[in-house]
Amino acid sequence: AESGERKTTTDNLVRKAIFEYVEEYRSKKKAMEEELKLDQEVWELELKHLNRSLDKAIKTKDKAQIEELRDERRAHNADKPKDLGLLFNTVTDATAAAILRALEGDGKGITLHSSDSGNVLKRVDNDFISNSNLIWDGNDILVSRATSGDIAINSGRLTLSLMLQPKVLEQIIKKKDGLLRSSGFLARALVTYPQSTQGHRHGHMVSETEGEHLAKFHLRVENILKLSMHYQSHGEKVVLDFSPEAIHELRSFNSWLEELLLLDFSDIKDAVSKALNNTCRIAALLHAYDCDVENTSIGIQHVSAAISFMSFYLDEFKLLFGEKTLQQQAAEDADLLLAWVEKNHLYNRTLKFSWMQQRAPNSIRIKARLELALEYLVYIQRAGVWLDPNGRGGKLCSFIPAFGNYSCPQPQAYPQPQAYPQPQAY
Repeated sequence: AESGERKTTTDNLVRKAIFEYVEEYRSKKKAMEEELKLDQEVWELELKHLNRSLDKAIKTKDKAQIEELRDERRAHNADKPKDLGLLFNTVTDATAAAILRALEGDGKGITLHSSDSGNVLKRVDNDFISNSNLIWDGNDILVSRATSGDIAINSGRLTLSLMLQPKVLEQIIKKKDGLLRSSGFLARALVTYPQSTQGHRHGHMVSETEGEHLAKFHLRVENILKLSMHYQSHGEKVVLDFSPEAIHELRSFNSWLEELLLLDFSDIKDAVSKALNNTCRIAALLHAYDCDVENTSIGIQHVSAAISFMSFYLDEFKLLFGEKTLQQQAAEDADLLLAWVEKNHLYNRTLKFSWMQQRAPNSIRIKARLELALEYLVYIQRAGVWLDPNGRGGKLCSFIPAFGNYSCPQPQAYPQPQAYPQPQAY
C-alpha cells in the first residue's frame, strides 16, 4: 500500500492479541530464568563431582566403577537443563541468520512482521530465500556455517507479514534481478495491493459494532494461541485431513487452475502452481479458527471459502506482476505523467511533445508510451493535443487540472477467467 494508508494502524489492530500474548509469554519466561540459572549451576557442580570420581576410577583401573560412572555421566548429560527458549516469537526486524537461529530445534516458530519492510527485503539473499522456500515446503533443514556452526531446524514455522510501498517493491525486484520472483519466493506468498482509502476516511472513532467484532476476534485469537502453546509445550502435533467432499472440491479447483495456466494466467504460472497448496493452508486456518482442532476433518465449507480467497489473491498477483494490457499500461503512465505535471506546475500551459520527451519521467520518455499516455488523458478529458502550426508535424499539449470531485475513470480490468462454479450442497 502507498504511504499514508495507515498500514501500521491496521497491523496493530489486527495483531493486538498476538502482541499481548507474546509479551505475557516473554514475561513468564523471564521469571523462570532465575530458576533455570540455579538448576544449571547445580548441574555443573554435579558434573564436576562425576568427573572427579571418573578420574579416580581411571587411575585405579577399576573397570566396573568406570562403566558405572560412564552410565551415570550419560544419564546426567540427558538431564541437562535446557534453555526455555520461545516456542514462537514475533519480531519487527531481524537478519536472515537471526531468523534461522530462532528456528533451531524442534517445532520452533517465528513471525517477522513489519509495516515498512523495505529494509527487510533489501537484505534478503539467495540462502535465505532457499531456506525459506524449504521451510514453506515443510522440509527439515540443516544450515552449516564455519563461524556459527550447524543449525538444525525440524518442523520450523516461518511466517512473514510484510507491508511496503509498491514503488519500493518494484525497486527491490529490479535491484535483485527478479530473484524474488524467479526463485518462487513471491509465488509462495499471498500478495495484495489494497485499494486506497485516502480522502474517504472521515470518521476516526471505532463504532460500537466494529469494537464488538474486534473484541471477539482478539479473544478467539488468544484462545487459539493458548491451545497452540499447550500442544507445543507437550510436544504434541495435530494432523488435519480433508473430508471426501472437500477433496472432491479441491480436485475440481486444481483442474480449473490447470486451465488457467493455458489461458488468462499464463504469465503468472509460478503463482498458479502454488495456489492449490496455499488454498489447503487457508482452509486449515479457517477450520482451526471456527472449529478448533478437536475435529480434525476440514469440511467443504472451509475449502470453498479458501478457494474464494485464493481466487482473489491470484487476481491481485496478476494485477501486480502479470503482463499489462495496453489500456492498463496507458492508465498507469497517464497517472505518472499527471503527477509530473502537477509537481512542476505545468497545468494550462502549452508544451511541446518533443520538450516533454526530454523531461518527463524516464519510464515514459519512449515515444510510443508517451503518446499512449496522452491519448488516455485526452479520452478522460485531462489533456488536449494538437498539431503545432509553426512546426514540422510536431505536437503541442496542454493539461487540464481536476476540479471538485472529478475523478478519472478507471481502465477496464483485464479479462477475468470464467467464474469458478460454486460447489453443490452435500
